[in-house]
Amino acid sequence: MGLIPHKERDRVKNRWIRFSDFDVGNKNDDAVDTYLMGEQLKSYIPQSRYQFDYMLCSGDVKEWSNDYGKAISFISELRDVCVTPKDRLFVVPGNHAT
Repeated sequence: MGLIPHKERDRVKNRWIRFSDFDVGNKNDDAVDTYLMGEQLKSYIPQSRYQFDYMLCSGDVKEWSNDYGKAISFISELRDVCVTPKDRLFVVPGNHAT
């Protein structure tokens, strides 16, 4: 971003978006609402016409028994629709990731 002149510094804003507990990979009856919400986000976010400078995914990004492949794909798709650079994506896994 570089140095910002003092007069402009107060006007510069960073737009963050945060997601939590996707539990990707769990499509059983207990998590159907979470699964549907995650899928609907992919179309809802572009309609907002916002671009996000930073993206934070926290909590359980995957379900216990699943590998990270589906979670990585899902988060990557969300990052694309959020128009967030790869180097500004932060993931803080929850207890299902251990």
